[in-house]
Amino acid sequence: MKDREELVVGALLHDIGKIVRRAGDDRRHQIAGYDFTNKVKKFAVIQDYIHYHHEKDLLKKSLENEKVWYVCFADNLSSKERMTEGQKFEELRRMDNLLSKIPEGESSRNVTYFPAKPANEVVEAVKDMKEDQKTYEDLYRRFVEDAQKISPTPDDVNFLTYKYFSFIPQETRVEGDMDISLYDHLKVTAMLALSLYDYAKENDLKFESYQEMKSYFENSDVKPFLLVGGDVSGIQNFIANVSSKGALRSYRGRSFFIEILQEVVVDEILDKTGFYRTNVHFIGGGHFYLVLSNTEKVKKALEEIRNELNEWFRNRGLSLHLVIESVEFSVKDVEDMSKVFKKIGEKLNERKYRMYTEKDLEAIFPDDLNLIQEKGNHTCKICGNRVDRLFSIREGEEEIACDFCKEMYDLGRELLEESHVYLAERKNGKFEIFKRKFDFSREPGEGFSYKLRRIYEFSEKEKNVRRIQVVTYFKEQEFEKIAEKAPGKKIASLLVDVDNLGKIFLKGLKKKTLSRYSTLSRLMSFFFKERVESIVERKNVMVIYSGGDDLYLVGGWNDVLDVAKELREAFGRFTTNDFMTFSAGYVITDEKTSMSLIREMSERAESAAKKSGKNSIAFSNRSYYAVKWNTFFEMYNFYQELKEIADKVDRSVIRKALNLTREESPLNKAFLAYIEARENKDEDKRVANLMRENIDHLGENALNVILQFVDLHARKS
Repeated sequence: MKDREELVVGALLHDIGKIVRRAGDDRRHQIAGYDFTNKVKKFAVIQDYIHYHHEKDLLKKSLENEKVWYVCFADNLSSKERMTEGQKFEELRRMDNLLSKIPEGESSRNVTYFPAKPANEVVEAVKDMKEDQKTYEDLYRRFVEDAQKISPTPDDVNFLTYKYFSFIPQETRVEGDMDISLYDHLKVTAMLALSLYDYAKENDLKFESYQEMKSYFENSDVKPFLLVGGDVSGIQNFIANVSSKGALRSYRGRSFFIEILQEVVVDEILDKTGFYRTNVHFIGGGHFYLVLSNTEKVKKALEEIRNELNEWFRNRGLSLHLVIESVEFSVKDVEDMSKVFKKIGEKLNERKYRMYTEKDLEAIFPDDLNLIQEKGNHTCKICGNRVDRLFSIREGEEEIACDFCKEMYDLGRELLEESHVYLAERKNGKFEIFKRKFDFSREPGEGFSYKLRRIYEFSEKEKNVRRIQVVTYFKEQEFEKIAEKAPGKKIASLLVDVDNLGKIFLKGLKKKTLSRYSTLSRLMSFFFKERVESIVERKNVMVIYSGGDDLYLVGGWNDVLDVAKELREAFGRFTTNDFMTFSAGYVITDEKTSMSLIREMSERAESAAKKSGKNSIAFSNRSYYAVKWNTFFEMYNFYQELKEIADKVDRSVIRKALNLTREESPLNKAFLAYIEARENKDEDKRVANLMRENIDHLGENALNVILQFVDLHARKS
């Protein structure tokens, strides 16, 4: 194990003794941690990090291993974040649900907790603070079993600790807020330790003792850290730029391309600078934030990658552009990162307004006009670009697509094959993403691979594998087949976005430390990755993308409606906080509507939900009609009641009521009474009666939406 790898692995496992104690060992956690290295011998090399990560132990020993100094110092920085200095402990205390406290400082918030389980088994928050010791015993046993399967590399150990410690509290003090996960504490410790170590090495700093090193970095004029922010601009237009031919697969392919692109770009930065995934603060939605060392080597690498990627975009004819900015910060800033994150946000926004550098403009508009590439004689019928040659997207069909659009269609098609567990890097791979080429595979490649499915399963044969969370769920791959399975053969889309996200991050936390920001980001991402996957399971939908704070999917209108209800309920059970909300746009259409128009209508609906005061869902009901989620649940329940008898009701009754509720009128209630009196069948009378009884409470617009659902359900074809 090389020095840098040892430092990171040591940082990630320095507190393993806390888990051993909670599983029943009564020794100090610095000693209890030896139980793990005795059981998994390949980690014996990091025993000093376990034993000497507290200053008093390190100083007493006068340990000369400087790598341990950096982990000890970083651990102290990360541990300053705890909200109490109390000395009473409850070893089996669960982790506070940070989402349940936002905005902090309001006494009315009822704190909830997360069960001490692996990340893939956590569903919702609970009310009880105390965990059962057997749960910790089982957690530790399974952790050891998986630790024996993996390679002792920083990225493998990082994901192992993510799996088992994401919902385990860093501290178990009786008093105070124990809302930072052990994983986030370990990750931030590794992030800071390697950045400090790298800064010292790059600047040829030599320290004779731990205290000398500590004193140097505690100087507020010394800024060893660099917060790096990246943003890929033009994503929405890029994803939506598809025609109706093979639209669903192409759309999903382009969305997945962006997801993998951001991973590849981050990995290029990490490879070029010598850092690991522990230094990734957040990645998703075309954005990423990294914490690296503030060195010229890092800054040079960032500029090189920005130039290389934007050149690659231009060469492929893509209307995408990477913006990268950075902000230096000190050890003191780690205790309050709000100003640092605010500054990086301002710099990124400013850069977007002057996106192109002089070098970029010279490449786009060269002085020598002969350098401008001539466009081909064929027009791609998917993206509209002029190219030299067209390809068919399906065997035996007309040649309509440029090579890139053909690649995006194939990417979307092959992604949806459940046997494709890995995206393996290969020299002659089919899919080019930045500098790398990949093929989908059932087995990990001989070189580097991304693991897309079954990411929580570990195998000894997996070498150089990076696990990424991608929601790949689908039921059908074509609109026609989705519509065929839906009553009335209609499809729908659902666009979801968390409300007030900027306010939550900037003002929601009282103590704005790096670990708390990390925990908050991870919890949001966890819900929209992990929980969404289980909610859509077995439903007639396809997830286009689901990221850190948003979701977009299409499917049979009835299943999409069910997803909207279940998603909002699950979000409530996960956050247990009325302040934490999201808004959504729900649009019904048919399978022949273009994907770009569906997206545009979805955005209008979501915008209407936001404008109505947020915490709402809007429907494309002539104009866009928005209701609060509580009203939606009433509408949904009333729809379920009507659906039970819809098959026995004459559709003319439904159509009359549907036409009647298109406009608000004081006479509508009387007209419904008239319809009820005129009908002979009990079921017909029942529908008219139910509509009349609910019109004052729900209103015409809501009833009209409900009747659209009932009418679609009642259609036989």
